Amino acid sequence: MGFLSAQAIFSGYGEKDILQGVSIRVDSSEIVTMIGPNGAGKSTFLKTVAGLIKPRRGAIHFLREPIHGLRPSEITRRGLCYVPQEENIFPSLSVEAES
Repeated sequence: MGFLSAQAIFSGYGEKDILQGVSIRVDSSEIVTMIGPNGAGKSTFLKTVAGLIKPRRGAIHFLREPIHGLRPSEITRRGLCYVPQEENIFPSLSVEAES
């Protein structure tokens, strides 16, 4: 088990598994990238690791502790979170400037 590991992850949306048996291991001091076309499951995998999507099968460990099935807030408290790359991350929020 490494710094972050996922073993045989199955997850997705509705009844459809986008991820089917995905595994990864990231050791301390490693930099890992995920490369693939739109729809390949990159965001689904990251959301699953961060707890935004519950895995149907498989295990996820962060700092050698199981995190699969935990709420996103609990995972964030442990030091792991998901930050989406979108121009409109918070479309329903507004910003008010103080003068």
